[in-house]
Amino acid sequence: MNLDPFLPVSFDWNTVPNEKESGMRGFSVTKKKVIGNVTIRKVEFSADYIADQWCEKGHVIFVLEGQLIIEHKGGTIHSLHQGMTYTVGDNAKAHKAKSKNGAVVMIVD
Repeated sequence: MNLDPFLPVSFDWNTVPNEKESGMRGFSVTKKKVIGNVTIRKVEFSADYIADQWCEKGHVIFVLEGQLIIEHKGGTIHSLHQGMTYTVGDNAKAHKAKSKNGAVVMIVD
């Protein structure tokens, strides 16, 4: 991740609009802010959520609530619970998110 120069900014997540997306199962609700070349997202995953595609983008993910499972192509699994962080670089390992009971996460990429 490369942070281009930008002025300090703060914002209230309560004022950021929701974007709802369906997964293979379940859904996610995303609030997104783009600042320079960085995207910051607060994402709420429903219970029984499974992403509908593999992702190859790099991320830093911090779990605020619940549990998130990150599955990599080939079968490696990272089980993340509240307070845990997951990182992966661009084009390093295809991955997808799952959540059995729901989760709220912050994603920076």
